[in-house]
Amino acid sequence: NQLCYIERMHLSTNDKLTIIFQLMLIMEFLHRNQFIYRDLKPRKVFIDVNMTAVLISFNRMIHIDDDEEHTCDFESIFIAPEISFQCYLSYKCDIYSLGQIIKFIFPDKNRFSDDELHIEPIIKKCLCENPEERPSISELIFEFYSNYYSMINMEQMSDLMKETFDTLYDRNTAMILMNIQNIEKDSEISFN
Repeated sequence: NQLCYIERMHLSTNDKLTIIFQLMLIMEFLHRNQFIYRDLKPRKVFIDVNMTAVLISFNRMIHIDDDEEHTCDFESIFIAPEISFQCYLSYKCDIYSLGQIIKFIFPDKNRFSDDELHIEPIIKKCLCENPEERPSISELIFEFYSNYYSMINMEQMSDLMKETFDTLYDRNTAMILMNIQNIEKDSEISFN
């Protein structure tokens, strides 16, 4: 199924968070290999029978060092405004699109209580008008995993995605850092 038909899929909150996390890992792979996808939107994401997100249509993706002129005529709310208005390209364009995807997946984000899901701050960070204020994909992955690790179904992810995450982020280290962040919140100790 295409992600644009998410309502028909009747996904749980955990399934939705897992799909978002998978998309982040896909974007991390592209960015690590110096590609900007530029055109991330729900109809370019398929969810297979194993609930794995599959990105399709790479015809608008560009290499970061590519000096050629590229089309900037994108008509979609999922596309970063700087692409259409200034034809400015950076990895942060994909972060904006991820924010719009999260907003699409959780359109009723306000219905969640504080105890259930805090997705709005992540969406706001991704949708900052100024691209420089958006998080990098690594920062986004870490924050997302820190907030939702207990709800992300790692077993639902492909072996390649699990291996990539474990190699780049080391779950044990991530858990230690999350514990330090929780101590910081409780004791007002500054942690960088």
